[in-house]
This record gives sequence, C-alpha cells and structure tokens, in this order.
Amino acid sequence: MSSKNTITPFQINITEERISLLQQKLALSILPDELEDAGRDYGVPLADIQRLLARWQSGYDWKKHEKELNQELPQFQTDIDIEGHGTLKIHFVHKKSNVEGAIPLLFVHGWPGSVVEVRKILPLLIQGSPAFHVVALGLPGYGFSEAPKKKGFAFDQYAEVGNKLMIALGYDQYVTQGGDWGYMVTRRIAHLYGGTHCKAWHTNYEAAEPGRVPPELFSQPAEFFKNLSPDITPEEKSGLERSVWFRTQGMGYFMEQSTQPQTIGYSLADSPVGLLAWIYEKLVNWTDNYPWDDDEVLTWVSIYWFSNAGPAASARIYYESVREAPTANPLPTIPHGASVFPKDIFVAPLSWTKSPHRVFETAHNKGGHFAALESPEVLVGDLRKMFAQGGPAYGVVEGRISDAIPSSLKVTKLQLTIHAKHKPFFLVPTSPKVEAWSFSLKWLQVAATQGFQTSTISGGLPSYTAVKNQMNAVTKPFQISVPDKSLELLNKKLALSILPDELEDAGRDYGAPLSDIQRLLARWKSGYDWRRYEKQINSELPQFQTEIDVNGHGTLKIHFVHKKSEVEGAIPLLFVHGWPGSVVEVRKILPLLIKGGPDQPSFHVVALSLPGFGFSEAPRKRGFAFDQYAEVGNKLMLALGYDQYVTQGGDWGYMVTRRIGHLYGRNYSRAWHTNYEAAEPGRVPAELFSKTDEFLKNLGPEYTAADKAGLERTVWYRNQGMGYFSEQATQPQTIGYSLADSPVGLLAWIYEKLVNWTDDYSWDDDEVLTWVSIYWFSTAGPVASVRIYYENRHEKPYIDILPTIPHGASVFPKDIFVAPLSWVNEHRIARWTESPYRVFATVHPRGGHFAATEQPERLVEDVRRMFAKKGPAFGVVEGRIGY
Repeated sequence: MSSKNTITPFQINITEERISLLQQKLALSILPDELEDAGRDYGVPLADIQRLLARWQSGYDWKKHEKELNQELPQFQTDIDIEGHGTLKIHFVHKKSNVEGAIPLLFVHGWPGSVVEVRKILPLLIQGSPAFHVVALGLPGYGFSEAPKKKGFAFDQYAEVGNKLMIALGYDQYVTQGGDWGYMVTRRIAHLYGGTHCKAWHTNYEAAEPGRVPPELFSQPAEFFKNLSPDITPEEKSGLERSVWFRTQGMGYFMEQSTQPQTIGYSLADSPVGLLAWIYEKLVNWTDNYPWDDDEVLTWVSIYWFSNAGPAASARIYYESVREAPTANPLPTIPHGASVFPKDIFVAPLSWTKSPHRVFETAHNKGGHFAALESPEVLVGDLRKMFAQGGPAYGVVEGRISDAIPSSLKVTKLQLTIHAKHKPFFLVPTSPKVEAWSFSLKWLQVAATQGFQTSTISGGLPSYTAVKNQMNAVTKPFQISVPDKSLELLNKKLALSILPDELEDAGRDYGAPLSDIQRLLARWKSGYDWRRYEKQINSELPQFQTEIDVNGHGTLKIHFVHKKSEVEGAIPLLFVHGWPGSVVEVRKILPLLIKGGPDQPSFHVVALSLPGFGFSEAPRKRGFAFDQYAEVGNKLMLALGYDQYVTQGGDWGYMVTRRIGHLYGRNYSRAWHTNYEAAEPGRVPAELFSKTDEFLKNLGPEYTAADKAGLERTVWYRNQGMGYFSEQATQPQTIGYSLADSPVGLLAWIYEKLVNWTDDYSWDDDEVLTWVSIYWFSTAGPVASVRIYYENRHEKPYIDILPTIPHGASVFPKDIFVAPLSWVNEHRIARWTESPYRVFATVHPRGGHFAATEQPERLVEDVRRMFAKKGPAFGVVEGRIGY
C-alpha cells in the first residue's frame, strides 16, 4: 500500500458537463446500413442499436442508476503502490458480513464487466452459512480505478493490486472468485500469494492446461467432430461446438485488443454508439438467453463511457496478457473450485481441464459467461458448498469458518455436484499469436484447391453486345460533390472528438500513436480543405457512373474512372483497388499508363470502384463475394467496348482480378498482373507460424537474406497486424457502428494500416485525410466496404482455382505477405507462389502494400515490361498490342 494507507469512501458522481457532452454526441450519431436478412450473422443487428440509442437519448436516466449503484454498493478508493508502476488510486466495493467468522472473499470481474457484476451476489454472500466479507476489485484501468501509465502492466501487477488491497483491509488470509480476466487474475494471485495469503480460489471460467486441446479442434473442426471419440458425451460435444463457434466467429475483438488496443481505443473513446455495439454484442452472444433490460445494458456501457481513464484503457489487458512469458502462468497449488456454465465462450471436456488441486467442480445445465449476473443464486450456492462445513475447502482461512467447526480440519475431499448428466469444462487460449487465430490462411494462402468442380456462371458467359447496349444508355459522367450538410456534420463531430490516453513510451507497439492522431485531427478540424481535394480529384480523374445488373443481386450504380490513351491499339486495362484504398490509388499511375512510345505499350485505363466502396452503391443482399465483384468488373469492361482486356490489382484487387481471370479468362480477360502475390495451398509450412523462431533459425542456404526478411514481415503481420481482419471477417456490422459514427475512430483505423503497410512512405497529412475522407463521405458509409472480409471467409473453396491465363507479379519487400524467391530463367519466381501460368515476376528493393501510391513508376514499368513487344504477354489482346 501507499505510505498514506488511506481508505476513503467513494460515490460515483458524473458531472453534468460530461452527461451533456454524451447527449450532444448521441444526438449526432450516424448509424451504418445493414444487409437484408443479416440477423446476428454480421454482428449487432441495426434494430437493436436503434432501440438502445433511442433509449439512451431519451428515457434513460444515468443519475437514477448512479444513485442506485451508490445505494447498493458501499464503495471506496485507496492508493496502492505497484512495483515498477508507481501508485494507483484503486476503486473497490467492500461489504462486511454481520456473521462472526465470515470468510474474506475477493471478487474480480473481467471485460466487458466491472464491479457492478457483484450487485446480485453481494447480498447473498454476506448472509447465510457460510457467509463472506466481500471485496469487489475495480481492475486498474476499469471503471473508477486509475489506469496504469507504463507498459507491461500484466497479471503479476493485477495480482499485486488485489493482494495488497485485501491485506490493507485487514484480511491477511482470504479466498477469491472470478471469471473472464478475473479467472486469470485470481489464478495469478493463487500462484504468487497462495498458501501465505490466498488460501483457495474459485472460478466460473475454467481453462485447459497446455497440451490438452487437440489442435485439430480448431484447425480442422469438421474432421475433428466427424471422428469424435465415443468417450465424448453429447454435452461435451455441445461444449466443444460452442468453443469452436467462439474461436471462429467471436474472437475478432480479442485479436484487435491484443495487438492494436490503442487503435480500437480511438473508436471506443469517441463514439458512444460504437462502444455500445462493441459491448452489447458480447453481452448477448456470451449469455444463455439472458433477458437483458435496455437500461441494464446502458448502465454497463455507461460505466465504460464515464470511466476515469476511458474505455481504451480497459482493452490493454489483452495486449499485455499475450506478451507474458509462457512460464508466467503455472498451476497454483492451493485448493481450487470451478463452476461450469454451458453457454460460456470456451467449454471443454473435464479431462482437458482436470487438476490435482481442483477440489470442487460442478456443471450446470443453464447459464453463460456472466455467472454473477445470470445465475447469482447458483454461483453463490457453489461457493457455499465449496467452503461450507463438510465442503472440500472448509476451514482454509484460519479462524474464519463461519461456524463452530475447528479450522484445523484438513482439505481431503473432492466434491462433485453435477446438474447435468455430463460435465463440460472451459478452455482459454494460451497465445493468440498461434492458437487464438481461428481463420484458415485464405489471406496468406489462397485456397486455390485444384480438383474441385470449377465455378459456373448461371446462363453462361455474358454477351458482349448485350451488356454494351444495356449500359450505354445509363453511363453518365460523375463528379464528386459532397453535400454541404455532410461537411457541416463532420465538422460538428470533429469538434466534439474525445481521444483516449496513451501509455508512456508506447510508440507504435499498441497501435496508432496519440501524437499522430492529435496532429491529424487538428489538421482535419482546421486547415484541411476537402473542397480543394475534391476539385483536384475531379480534375485529374475522368469519372463516371453506370448501372450494372449483378446476378442474384439486382442493379447497382457503379462508380469508375475511365481514361483512354491517344495511342491507337492501346491495351484496355482494368485496375482494381483493395481496402483501405479506393479509386484514388490510380491517380499516380494513370498518366503514366496512358503514355506510349516506341519502346513502351500504352493502356486505356479503367479503375473500378468496388461495390460498397467510395461512390459505388453497396450490395443489399448477403453473399456478394468475389464471383459478384468479378462479374461487375467484367461487365463494366464489356460495356465500355473492351471485349478483351487485362487487369492489375493488389490487396482485394488481387482476389477480384484473379477471379476475373478464372471466370472470364481467355474469353474476355486475357492476362492479369498483381502487386500482391499469395501462396498456393500447402506452400507455406505450418511451422512458420507455430514455431517461428526455430523455423527461421533453420532456414536452408537457398534462402536469401531478403527471403528471411520477407518471412519475418509475414510473421509480423500474422501476429501483430491481423486483428482488424479477424473482426471485419466475423463481425463487420459491429465494428461498422464505430467506423460510421466516429471520424477520429475511422482515421485511426485506416491510418494505422497506411503507415504499417508501407515502406517508410512519406505520407502527407492531407493525403491521409483525403483517403479517410473518401471512406467517410462514401455513398454507403465505411461499414459497407468491410463486408468483403466476411463474404470472402464464407465462400466455398472451389472458387479460388488458379486462372489459366498469363499472369505477372511485382513483389515489394514491405508488403504484408512476402514469399521467398529464387531465380528461374531470366525472372525471379517465388517458390511458394510459383504457377505454370506466371510468365512475369520481379522483386523490388523498396516498396510496400500500396504500390500504385508508393512506387508508381516501378509498378508501371513492370506492367509495360510484361506487355511490351518482347514481353511474355505481348499481343494477348487481339488487335490491341499497345502501340
């Protein structure tokens, strides 16, 4: 404890100024659109957020609920010194029982909970037999506890806070209870202070010990369940299915908060509706049909919104947890109890979680992740059974047994109480770097599975003449012209921006640095002139819109750039951007591509604005994936009179042009070039990610220094940079509320990638703000663009068959996936990406993910070399050789 060692009563008292600011921000809320029949598959339903937002704006009374919390929960604050981290002011609840000999119990919440989770169990615990003196710790950085200021505040430090608090309150010996992060904190308390101070621990979130989870459960779940051991009961199978669901559908938030907590923190700190969706999704998905009252939800969320350090501080526990050494979490040797609820987020068979020190376990037939809220009587009943006379942990706290039985009674009995026929138990990921990543490597290893049935197009290939005639009548010139009211709304929201705090010396480790966002925000508020850049884009890029009928998805209004070369015989080229790009990526390469000369081919350039991006209309139905994007691109080229053409793209542009090459190759698409080359299935050794250090250490002599650097870059992206991918591929609607409502959140979300994915490119602040503004002012809003991740992940594997038309690749060393290269003939060809149809490949010494922006001359030179007179793809377009 601090030398002051003072404990002072505390009452929550949010100022009217903060409440007024919240109301101003709620009044300016912008909600994203939603796909037809989306349900909960894409994230939090729009109808739920509309209802909750309306209640938050009018009807919900924070002061009423604040008063109730203050009346129900006796609260205090005290200063606690943490080794290496200084003194923090800690908020906690403390209620002593009137029962003589009551057992001191430390309750620890998790995320997205707080000390309010103790509300229902507190009055139950302080009475009855045995009774408990209850202390509920507000974790540092949560609610009304001060947040750590330095890096490295992990479970040892949280445990130190909890132990010192109990000792300061006069509880030299105590027991603990916790779920979620409370499980990890109380487990660490039991390890560090077990026997001396902490005498037993109970959890409602039970983890499997290392090595007990078959890796096939998550890497090949369908195969795993098909060959399930007969020893696994139906209840255990249900628990495993629940675990797989969470791993594959619900861990995007975990991946983001454990790798880039500062980046997501800007959205959570600035957007109340974004914070609402981020938390509400978990409250619903992690519970067992719990009947959440709207005011109950808004109270949980408001505690995060009004918290002392802001919502971002609470997310950093994820980052610190995954960076602890594996040896930091040994199994405690004091008595341990577990209550298992079937709708928790990790539920594994008993044998996977068994421990020689677990003396009490019980499985329930109903309940989820928030046991103290959903099943308070059941949870308290389990604690009583564990610590009661005759229970397996009776008398562990000397002199505090809540009855007359001598405290010298030994713990010798294992008590099992089963409320279902069989017993599921919890599983927790040990490292999101490998185990917590639930996706196949579709982004790193394109699932081009040879041998599957090839994709078919309903009705056959489109008629060139029919498409051309259909669209000529509806193709119109287009100029970007953002309404004044949209600019006014943006300026109002920027003026009300709230930024999160930042740890000392955080650098870029935790996400987009605060100083960068402060500078960009100041420029966006004052100095940046959207109208100026809108005019520049309109003057540089000849833009158009047209309507395209997409099979099964109706008609969409598509935005594109089209610039014809003056060179007779110029080659038609379709350029396709990715995320977080747009058609503005074509700005630097457009004037270069349309130029011709005796030694270089010229191109007619079409830059497609993908549906849902920029000023193209967004799909309204589910299942708009790469077949549909490819259909749009092909029909656009036909409508413009290009019955044969070539393509270029990176990021999602790679996937779209690859699909165009597969579906429309030879008939229409004659060749494709990419600046993002993915590995074919089976070419990436699993050890690269599962045993990285050992793999890189034992690289053969055939791997160059550049090869190794590329692999290290790939591992960095996989381990540190894919949180956004995980979230956008599983819950795009949920993150969409933040991106649609918070300009500063959108700025941080995109800016992080612009910097991290480039090769020290000197981004001008106005250039960044223009890229971000195009998303902010986009026709459908930013959320429409991120659904491509979800649809990609839910495609069938057959559709990624390798196209059989000529293919070229330009490799840049600071892209997000960089495969090893070797010399083949006169070109450097990637071994891991090698294809019999690749006729051109080159590697560059500099450059990153956004080649058209970072290295426009090099990219254009590669495209020219591929299609030049002596190039490997010369003459692929009949009658258009580029000269």
